[in-house]
Amino acid sequence: MNVNWRQYEPTLEDILSDCIIKALMKADGVDPHQLAAMLKEVGRRWAGLAQLPSRTGKDRPEPIGWES
Repeated sequence: MNVNWRQYEPTLEDILSDCIIKALMKADGVDPHQLAAMLKEVGRRWAGLAQLPSRTGKDRPEPIGWES
């Protein structure tokens, strides 16, 4: 990953393609495709949440769990 941190915030793809991150995920048994899909879904849910009218606690998306 060749990122100048002063220029922009790294994308999810930038982070997941970093060699150190790849090594950590491999050591921990994390599937990078499943992780990316889960994080993108969380982002979509939070983006949708921002568009909803504010109510007391009912606008929160349902938690996403790890699926085996």
